[in-house]
Amino acid sequence: MSAAVTVGAVCEVAAFAAAAFLVGLTIKTYGHLSETVALSFDDDGSAGCECSRANLLFFPIVGVTLFALLTVVNPALGILPPAHGSQASSNALIGTVVLAAATVALAAMYRSLVAANIGGARRAAPFALAFAVAVLGMAVGMAFGLFGAHWHAPGDAWRQ
Repeated sequence: MSAAVTVGAVCEVAAFAAAAFLVGLTIKTYGHLSETVALSFDDDGSAGCECSRANLLFFPIVGVTLFALLTVVNPALGILPPAHGSQASSNALIGTVVLAAATVALAAMYRSLVAANIGGARRAAPFALAFAVAVLGMAVGMAFGLFGAHWHAPGDAWRQ
């Protein structure tokens, strides 16, 4: 088994676990949350930004979407047609790693957010930072995974 297949498999398992955690945590805790939940907290621990608890359904939906996208771009699974050249396959692998990392980061941030709203922690991770990391991870992963396999420098042998 090559290193790329091993990395792809580890990323697949980590992202699946994170997506399953997001869905499971939502199912378990949704009824225990108040109608309005805090998304960020000030220095003194008071809520800085609030929204309806229904907005928290965004997190498991994004987590499952990231996992599905990772499954499509993962070169270890071979769903997309194989790209030519070592650079193309390494771009797809980078996309896989970034998508897995974004899914795991989203799950960790969501867990912190839920714990802070239920009372299990005094403060949650800053929402804007965690959201930016998740969106950046999704964008970079999509760029490398979906398009990176087809980006080639002018003069590549396969284009001529």
